[in-house]
Amino acid sequence: MPKKQKITGEKIAVRKKADKRQSIEKFIKKNKVISDWLREGGAGRGELLMILTEKLPRADRKKLEHTADAVIELGADLVKRIIEIERENRQLRSLSLTDELTGLYNKRFFKMQLGVEMARSKRTGQPCCMAILDFDNFKEINDSLGHSEGDRFLKEVGLLMRDRLRPTDFICRLGGDEFGILMPATGLVDAIGIARRLQQFIMDIHWKKFITTASIGMAEFDPSEKAALEEFFNMADIELYRAKKDGKNKISYTSGGIERRIAAAEPVSLHERELLLKMKGEKPPK
Repeated sequence: MPKKQKITGEKIAVRKKADKRQSIEKFIKKNKVISDWLREGGAGRGELLMILTEKLPRADRKKLEHTADAVIELGADLVKRIIEIERENRQLRSLSLTDELTGLYNKRFFKMQLGVEMARSKRTGQPCCMAILDFDNFKEINDSLGHSEGDRFLKEVGLLMRDRLRPTDFICRLGGDEFGILMPATGLVDAIGIARRLQQFIMDIHWKKFITTASIGMAEFDPSEKAALEEFFNMADIELYRAKKDGKNKISYTSGGIERRIAAAEPVSLHERELLLKMKGEKPPK
């Protein structure tokens, strides 16, 4: 076995015992380059744990100098290839969750995160809300200005909407001109306020010669209910259909199976707040 050497970015540490770094073990098993190297060295996969030292914090590197059974130097070409593979895998993971046109998250990510937030709501007892937003006159922009201008509208307005949401919110492009907005730990009253501000912002854009408007369907997830993910998603989708059917530039929402529809750009009145609280089984403040 080679002598212990100072660890550099072109070396790996090898330990002959089990370790909790399961993610690194999986990385080793999934990459053919590393597997081939292990095979050629006559080592079994279960016997060795390899750690790319350039990925470790400085404190861990120093600790590793004292705990590793050996530090083995690899050829620069092999290290370069390992890093390239890791970078390619990271890019593929990013592409699978990102919308190519806007750079926002895509529908796949939205549903994954929706499941996370529904589970969090059940655990904490806090509600969460989601919205599906659809531009009312996007077809006119496409038909009059061309698809390239329509794409530019979706990209720029999508990013502007993201900047106007809270850091804890998620906005994703679901497809076409539909966007999903997920608002964790947020009740319906606050979520409606967020949706109305977005509607007003969209109306103020005046893209070229067009005054843009958006219809929004919303749903509140009640952690005490047993709604499945697709059921919760479809609730907001149905409300979007109702908002467009009611004349567009509207918000339609549902909570606990009780639906109410409200016109755009109206403040949430005291009466509406009382109704929403009653829908949730809570008493309005005196």
